[in-house]
Amino acid sequence: MKIDKYLWEIIIGFIIFFGLLFVTTNSNQSLGNTYLLFLGGAIGLYFATKLVFDKKLDVTVKKNDTSNLQEFLYGGMGWVVLMVASYFMLKFADPSRASIGTIFNSLNAANPIFSNSVIINFIVIAFFIPFTETVLWGRGVEFVGDLIGIKINNQGKNTLKFIAIIVIPFAALFAIFHATSKGLSGSSLLIVGIMMVITIYLIAMRGGDMRSAIALHVFANAIASILLLSQGGLTFGVSGIQNLIPIFIIPISYNLFKINGEKGIKSADLKEGLPSIQI
Repeated sequence: MKIDKYLWEIIIGFIIFFGLLFVTTNSNQSLGNTYLLFLGGAIGLYFATKLVFDKKLDVTVKKNDTSNLQEFLYGGMGWVVLMVASYFMLKFADPSRASIGTIFNSLNAANPIFSNSVIINFIVIAFFIPFTETVLWGRGVEFVGDLIGIKINNQGKNTLKFIAIIVIPFAALFAIFHATSKGLSGSSLLIVGIMMVITIYLIAMRGGDMRSAIALHVFANAIASILLLSQGGLTFGVSGIQNLIPIFIIPISYNLFKINGEKGIKSADLKEGLPSIQI
């Protein structure tokens, strides 16, 4: 049975709703309630966009006919960009905190207490939160875009209007949310702001498909949580970033770019779209 691509968001959201309900009643009430509200807001904006603007959604979880692996790799590249941009931002704005540990601590903003079940909390952080946060903000981006006549796509992403009314305000709101609810401050807020900027541009570059943006959030939360749990992954300092990033750049880049004999990487692949990846 083939499921309409516009229904995927509702189906996945319905599954995550029951997962968050379980978390609320059995594991971490505060965390579960917070993201149940996020999920409710995302679903509300889903129907509001359809009713108010009487159209099919331009931004949804699964819009393109590309494979999930391809979108996951896009998200991985987004994560690499996030790590590099955050590191150089820290080197400029707050050199004393320019370390891989600072970045991971900032990205692991949910930081629940692992007192009940490490596995359950990890699933929530690595999968439930990335879906609910990305979909809520993605829905909000489309709703505001429709209100002011901005298309959330590859053509509209470089306009001054898009940057001034969509990118900067949503990055600021994302940072404010983490400041008020998670207690982040200073350069940590710049890191989560950068993450929202990359999220919005991933959604626009993929023509409204949110899978790569969700994957970016999965990468950030899952890897930060694993390293925080193991502790050993946070012991290296400023130079650690150059040891970590190639681990992800090499396999992701190998799968993303098409090699054409002696000519190497074809620049046209970046403009025309990435080659099909079979799974």
